[in-house]
Amino acid sequence: MAPYTRSWLTALFVLGLAVRLVFNFVAHPPAEFIYSDMWVYDHRAENLRSGRLGPIDTFTPPGYPALLATVYTVAGEHRFAVVAVLHAAMGAMLPIFVYAIGRRFVRRRAALWTATALIAGYFPLIFYGGLLLTEVSFAFLMLLSLWLLVRAGESKRPQWVVGCGLTLGALSVVKPNGLLLLPLAAVYLWYAVRERGCARRLALVGVLLASAAPPCFAATLHNSRLLGRPAFLATNGGLNFFLAHAPYQGVRHRELDTGFVHKIVPIYNRMYYTKMYDSPRPLYDERHYYRESFALIRQDPLRLMRDLNNVIEGLGAGRQTFWPGWPRHDRTLELWSRGFFWLGILPALASAVFFSARRRWQRERWLVVGAVATAVFGLYAFLGDPRLRVPFDPLILLLAAEGVTEALRAVVAGVVLPSPASPILPPAHELAIDRYEK
Repeated sequence: MAPYTRSWLTALFVLGLAVRLVFNFVAHPPAEFIYSDMWVYDHRAENLRSGRLGPIDTFTPPGYPALLATVYTVAGEHRFAVVAVLHAAMGAMLPIFVYAIGRRFVRRRAALWTATALIAGYFPLIFYGGLLLTEVSFAFLMLLSLWLLVRAGESKRPQWVVGCGLTLGALSVVKPNGLLLLPLAAVYLWYAVRERGCARRLALVGVLLASAAPPCFAATLHNSRLLGRPAFLATNGGLNFFLAHAPYQGVRHRELDTGFVHKIVPIYNRMYYTKMYDSPRPLYDERHYYRESFALIRQDPLRLMRDLNNVIEGLGAGRQTFWPGWPRHDRTLELWSRGFFWLGILPALASAVFFSARRRWQRERWLVVGAVATAVFGLYAFLGDPRLRVPFDPLILLLAAEGVTEALRAVVAGVVLPSPASPILPPAHELAIDRYEK
């Protein structure tokens, strides 16, 4: 890496860290916004510390609560300050990972520098760093795993493959949709080491999958013990799938022994539906909600087409903005939410189409586009919320910066090229041949 590039990335890290620390300690301290989902993560972390766990604790993937529980145990009364610093450090690392991945396929240095600068100051990821939510940690682990995967493909060394697998496993324990990156990583690694022979390729892919297994196995064992039956990384998938495809505002369940009412009402469902679903089963009974979902789909298969609106909402082209709000700054969140579709997603899509037409699809470009595609699938299948997309926004910004840079170069080239009526000189080597022949 050139010294000036190293200096640029160091400056971006320091600046990004400073901005995030100021935001997390002055403008938006995590300790002052513990409600709704933030309260759930805090509560799950305290349950892990105390051992007072029950079936409802399986509803949330255990990765982020385990991270919080570790911080709480080590930091004590300064726990929220440590979380603020940790989120700030992870967020400040994102431009470095994007540069390390993007330099493998982005030809224009200006595009790379623009993308890293945008990511360093990207407000939604700064905003979510001031909350007890998974967006920043998921983005950090996801980009770290992609960088380790690229290094594994280049070096063909098992230690890089093991590191990538462990990171993907940890990512999946933070949010189960991280599992969608595992087959993508396996295919990438298969093609990256194709000169090593089939046996070697199979061995490296096996190492990748085996390395991702321990975190997933630990979470599965933890949840299965709490439920007394086989369970996977979390039990909220069934409810999220149901709410993504059922015509209900939300789900409500009353506990028979305590009378306590659990209620889940996503923003998307609240905007489009009015009827509540009174569930006879607890929220963590994912099998019940999957059965109900598929029953509704069988009755009305066209629902699957209408549910494409989940993607529109999740990409920021619908009615939703970023949740949760920020008092007195709702307009700021709205502008970032709606503006990203026009300034980020559409240019990234145009860039993908442009490079596809020109057949300039290196493995790393396929990897980035494939990672973004997993986010789109999650929006459609489980939750049409822009917040689910935010961890993938650095990759979208990378593609968008490249596309805009290429478009600007094409415009400039069109302006400075001579008109058809002007004499156009042949290339220099043709002039030399012409002189020789004469």
